[in-house]
Amino acid sequence: MQTDLDSPFSLTLAAGSGPLAPWWLVVPLAAIALLATASHIIVLREAPVGALPESRRRIRISTGWVVMVAIPLTAYAFGIATPSKPGVFSVVWLSVVGLLGAIVLLAMLDAFNTVRLHRDESRRLRRDLGAALRGKHDERP
Repeated sequence: MQTDLDSPFSLTLAAGSGPLAPWWLVVPLAAIALLATASHIIVLREAPVGALPESRRRIRISTGWVVMVAIPLTAYAFGIATPSKPGVFSVVWLSVVGLLGAIVLLAMLDAFNTVRLHRDESRRLRRDLGAALRGKHDERP
């Protein structure tokens, strides 16, 4: 009869009572990622008016803040949380997956916004081109 501990996944988690990765590797990588993300947010906030559409700037700043929450939580999940404490381990990993889902949703929102901005710009260019062509046509004798 096969028990839950007979499956390879359960054996892997049961055999390792420590974290999934060493903290001394995870924490510095997370710190570098946090610095890069914080720099990205600062650059977006300090961008001159008109450098990029306001809707795009807001979405990307929001995504940056969600990423800034996800990075330390992911570092905790990999480098500190242990399978020997299944409650904490599960909550942390469910939180990481939830935040990654939120990041994907924000990326999709950014993509849809980009399509909307492109469509609006294309309409404006067609309208301007039509007006310019009509203006040239009217100037002929």
